[in-house]
Amino acid sequence: MNHDLTLGAPVQPASGLLVLNATRIRSFLACPRRFFLAHVLNLVGEELDSDASVLGHAVHRELYERHRLFERHDNDGVVADDVPIDSFVTSRVLAHQDLCPATKGATYLGGEVDLRWLLRSKNLLVTGRADALWLDADETLELRDYKTGHCPESLEEDFPAQLYLILAATHPLRPSKVRVVYEQLGPEPRTVALEGSEPRITAAIRALRDLADRIRQERDFQATPSELNCSRCSFGSVCPLSMETR
Repeated sequence: MNHDLTLGAPVQPASGLLVLNATRIRSFLACPRRFFLAHVLNLVGEELDSDASVLGHAVHRELYERHRLFERHDNDGVVADDVPIDSFVTSRVLAHQDLCPATKGATYLGGEVDLRWLLRSKNLLVTGRADALWLDADETLELRDYKTGHCPESLEEDFPAQLYLILAATHPLRPSKVRVVYEQLGPEPRTVALEGSEPRITAAIRALRDLADRIRQERDFQATPSELNCSRCSFGSVCPLSMETR
């Protein structure tokens, strides 16, 4: 796939190229003002990395290294040189071993894979990063997203999962079947899947087009303050409404 230099370009709601990914979609749906500050004005927010976030990134890094060096997939201890030896990391990696598609004969196609799809009719670029791509024995292309925190019970109404479904369906392999799987690596490990039927992919594209139109037409970008939203926002110092909730 050719690399597109517009990946990560600023969002231009009124005109020009609109770039959307899972993070930007979650941001807009949770609080349009946060989306505006981060992706329209391109302001740099305050650093909010928590211990859980840092350890979550460490789990992703460790699983990437274990798949890259597949002969070490089931090794005890930590494989990656830059990952801390921590019970949080090791427990999540251990949980993954029972959920890994390799146990069912799937072929590993790579980790931390950047995907993109351009919808020319809407001047819309969709981007995303697959934590892992697998090709199942029945030729289904499976996109996996590791979750070390919250994981929904179903992906039917999960907008980012719909986006991943589109990216999987438009992969250069041109797969006939696709699936998106969230892999929950918490105290109760599990997977939740979204199968990519043709009607579902068509509906996902339609919903994405509608969201793109909504963002382009948005002018107010109202804040939606709440304890949850504001605790996760890095723009508290420039948002009076956020300050009121803290």
